[in-house]
Amino acid sequence: MAHVLLAAMPFAGHVYPMAGLARALLDRGHRVGLYTGTKYAAVVNRAGAQWHPFDAARDFDDRDPSAGFPAMRPGNGPLGMLSSFEHIFFGLAPAQARDLEAIHRRDPIDVVVGEGACIAPSLFHGLSGVPHATMSQSVVGLGLNPGLRFAADNTVGRVFRRMHNGARGRLGLPATRRAGLEGTWSPTLVLAQGVAGLERARRPVAPHIHFVGDTAAGTRGKGEEPAWLESLPRDRPVIHLSQGTLGNDAFPLARRVIDAVDGLDCHLVVAGLEASPGLPSNVTAVGWAPQDALFRRTDLFISNGGYGAVLAAVAQGVPVLVVPGAQDKPMVAAAIARSGVGRRLSRRRASPEALRTAIGAMLRDQALRHRARAMAESMARAGGAGRAADLIESVCLS
Repeated sequence: MAHVLLAAMPFAGHVYPMAGLARALLDRGHRVGLYTGTKYAAVVNRAGAQWHPFDAARDFDDRDPSAGFPAMRPGNGPLGMLSSFEHIFFGLAPAQARDLEAIHRRDPIDVVVGEGACIAPSLFHGLSGVPHATMSQSVVGLGLNPGLRFAADNTVGRVFRRMHNGARGRLGLPATRRAGLEGTWSPTLVLAQGVAGLERARRPVAPHIHFVGDTAAGTRGKGEEPAWLESLPRDRPVIHLSQGTLGNDAFPLARRVIDAVDGLDCHLVVAGLEASPGLPSNVTAVGWAPQDALFRRTDLFISNGGYGAVLAAVAQGVPVLVVPGAQDKPMVAAAIARSGVGRRLSRRRASPEALRTAIGAMLRDQALRHRARAMAESMARAGGAGRAADLIESVCLS
């Protein structure tokens, strides 16, 4: 059997899909390691893989990435986003590639699989020749129409190419002409989370790109389910609100949703918020929620557009209301609205009254629920982590 090394930046939505893939590869008898930050070591261990920590590369906590990078520009706007890629994603990549080299020297690797924002596997491939695959989120631009896609490729894409070539140069690798973050992805195999129905596929998808659904299914928990989950009411709708980690700024989405549901015949579970005496009786606030289990009890998911959590909801047939934050989140919101499995509501319009109206309408909309269930069936047919493992075996290990 093969030695497969997975690599992920230490963000929840980046690590969980790789943990699911690790389980599927282990079930096939392969030896699997997962290289990521200390915060997610327990996730790796629960998956049964060997955790490889950052060594030469700087580790950080995804709740406050800027704390470890004082030179990084603050904020979630375009300049802040570009600065985060310069200092974190591309900036750490050369040292991370050296970490992968050290692992390879100790125990030779047969294939390396990186999630789409982890640049190091591409660099390691250039240094070692070890086969390289990529696990991505969006592959055709989520909510980007062709004109916007062209503009992105010729603006941000050029900036990313400069950053990419800077990282390659620090390792003595030749420059590349491939633009964008996709320029760091494998040209041989890309495992795309989600399904074509969530994408704006205005152009043909390359034959090396395969939609695999939700590879993180079954990893978004810590084993034993919390007591509050079982105590949720079964005689009224359950709504789940999560604002994620990355791009979660000071916008008071949780407070507005809490005000919106006060007095409604529903129950709201807010993740990432500690309980306080002033909350309405139909609100449960928890620091963390096991989303795989919670979504089985959920009738509506409200999100700021983090792709991992949105994909988890879609995979279980839960309609989604997106009030998009920064970075890629407006594109996620556009994809959800366009695909018919949810709605988007801009921050500017997301008053408690507007949220209350949208929540009520979505809970009553049987056609929306039918479309969400149909999309979940499409996600299940895509095969998840098992299909991803099949592709790695057939393309990279044959």
